[in-house]
Amino acid sequence: MNAAPLKQQIYLLGCVEQLIKIDEFLAAHEADSRGFPAQRYFLSAIEPTDRINLPAELLRMLGLVTEALRRGSAVTVAPRTITVTAQEAAGLLGISLATVIKLVDEGNVTHEGDGKDCTFLLRDLLDYRERRRAEHNAALRLL
Repeated sequence: MNAAPLKQQIYLLGCVEQLIKIDEFLAAHEADSRGFPAQRYFLSAIEPTDRINLPAELLRMLGLVTEALRRGSAVTVAPRTITVTAQEAAGLLGISLATVIKLVDEGNVTHEGDGKDCTFLLRDLLDYRERRRAEHNAALRLL
């Protein structure tokens, strides 16, 4: 995948025969296992060892997309930013709410609003967590 900015995109599919095969495959396996989580599915490249397991949620999305396209509908992918509360940020970072508020007061993490009523973009929290891990690992290497 590329690093281009995400934007809303509408998809139509022209190869209906292949789409029907995929939709039928997903429907048959879902019916057999009474839902996707019981079975393992993966995305594979040319090499047999070059594969990754697909989460059940992604498989469900694929099923919804193929069904919509097979019925002649277009599918729109519209990325949205995810915001989290201060309490959710504390859980994500593995710290207390008081520590989150301290990070906000010290200007260590980007946020909207004040105190415990502030919100954060998920990507900002993930960036902060990665910076902290890098700092921690660098400090360990100095020991």
